[in-house]
Amino acid sequence: MSLVNNSFAIFLRNLVASGQFKTVHEKLSILLEANYHNSCEQNTVVCCKMIEEHARLKQQLFRLLELSTEGHYIYSGSESLSRLFPDLSSGAAASSYTTQIGTAAKDENEIYQNQTRKLEEHLKSSHDKIAELRLK
Repeated sequence: MSLVNNSFAIFLRNLVASGQFKTVHEKLSILLEANYHNSCEQNTVVCCKMIEEHARLKQQLFRLLELSTEGHYIYSGSESLSRLFPDLSSGAAASSYTTQIGTAAKDENEIYQNQTRKLEEHLKSSHDKIAELRLK
């Protein structure tokens, strides 16, 4: 029998009561229904908002994990964590993860920048064509 960490229990109760995870699922369902009617830009905006919301939820889950492993239990959960993060057992692996995450973020940023540039060029081209048509 383990002793319940009061901070963990309160945080978990609040997280469940907030219904945020249910909200993410509902938004995905709405996007599934509306994506054929939405413009590419509308779908992109919705996806970006969902990614931001997912990041906030992920942050809360890591906070929950942190509270669960504070050592206020008879069993501290180290075996579960070693299964969850097998490569983090060595310091070198942790720095490798940090490097991989930094590289992935940099790559994603470059992709985003390229896509944004292409969209801006396409938008400018469309505006130019519209202006030409108005002159005719």
